[in-house]
Amino acid sequence: MRRKDLARAKASELVRRLGRDLRAARLTLGQSQAYVGRRIGIAQSTLSEIERGAFAADLMTVFQIAASVGLQPVLNLYPNGRVRLRDTGQLSIANLLIDRAGPAWRPILEHPIGKAPDLRAADLVFVSAQEVLDLEIERNLADLQAQLRSGMLKRDALAERYKIPVRFVLVLPDTHRLRGIVADAPALKAVLPMSSSDVLAAIGKGMPLGGDGLLWVRERDARRLGQRHRASR
Repeated sequence: MRRKDLARAKASELVRRLGRDLRAARLTLGQSQAYVGRRIGIAQSTLSEIERGAFAADLMTVFQIAASVGLQPVLNLYPNGRVRLRDTGQLSIANLLIDRAGPAWRPILEHPIGKAPDLRAADLVFVSAQEVLDLEIERNLADLQAQLRSGMLKRDALAERYKIPVRFVLVLPDTHRLRGIVADAPALKAVLPMSSSDVLAAIGKGMPLGGDGLLWVRERDARRLGQRHRASR
């Protein structure tokens, strides 16, 4: 694919992802498109196009919509050709898990799922001879069901590539708010049966997990690891 076409494909995917995030946040608050549109001065039809990824809004409009639905956009630019996690908080958690992983695991940050223009990537993947762990790090649960579906689709795509069992692990910061959201979704236990201690044991000992799971991570541990790494430089 030519560079110009690839850039266009990336931009289109980002516009669609932005629209999905804005829609999920709006629905979480129970607000209608008409209500949000009136608050920021755009037509309901325009907001509908933005949420569907059919219209690339200017940055000012994006920030206004985001503020209206309780989000704060973050724009990061990175050197071309290098794929990064969405924010430094996620990267800190990923580094903590890599630090705790046993030698049987081969870690891969931002593992591509498909070929261009499919720009999806798993946040962190651990690969061993027996099993693959697809760890998706979510610091905010705006739409738990949608985030679970997205992670499991990535898991299934990785399973086609590796031809060995792939386990999906939802990684969450251990906060009261996120604990409350998970507690309000009792069916989650059937979807992610492996406990946080099960996941930690599998990662640390380099042994198969045997099922999808949920992992709670204390962000202060991730920050301390980062501080130790910086102090050792």
